[in-house]
Amino acid sequence: MQSAYRTVKDYAREQYVVKRSKFIASVKPVVNEDQAVAFLVDVRNEFYDATHNCYAYNILVDGSPLWRFSDDGEPSGTAGLPILNVIEQRSLSNVAIVVTRYFGGILLGAGGLVRAYSHAAALAVNAAGIMEMLPAKTICVIIGYNLLSGVQKLVSTFEAQIVETDYEDRVKISIIVKTEVIDRFIKSLYDISKGDIDIRIENDTYMHN
Repeated sequence: MQSAYRTVKDYAREQYVVKRSKFIASVKPVVNEDQAVAFLVDVRNEFYDATHNCYAYNILVDGSPLWRFSDDGEPSGTAGLPILNVIEQRSLSNVAIVVTRYFGGILLGAGGLVRAYSHAAALAVNAAGIMEMLPAKTICVIIGYNLLSGVQKLVSTFEAQIVETDYEDRVKISIIVKTEVIDRFIKSLYDISKGDIDIRIENDTYMHN
């Protein structure tokens, strides 16, 4: 069964310098491990000359967390795990963070590395912002043109979201609706259309609160 989760609103990047070492933290919302790995590859390619590209991500797989992290050559436990701790402390899921380091010539020590990687990751998360994602369903609605404005009003009333509209002999609309209100939303559609409507529930998804 789907449940709500928290993630970052958007991609963000922040920079932090300590003792001439530059830490560049990049964060992005992702929905599966393939997206997380692709994000990591993109950052590594962008900062190919960096000393380290350390990362952590947490992905929901069938409702259960899947997490990965890497120190990428830093002393064990000083980079990937502190980044993951930021994700866990903020109760985030479906998020990936990469912290790139350019070594400045001064050793920071284990404690200094932990603080630097944690701080850089937290800066990026703060810049991205946090939102709650609620369980939802995508439904397909087929109506006559005379019902279009009524359906649009219901979408607004129920805080649903139109993702696609096809204008043919009849109007075909793809709508994302929060699971908690979908029964009432469908009943309202039937009420305003007096049954002259085709409705199909297509798949589970999420929408932000």
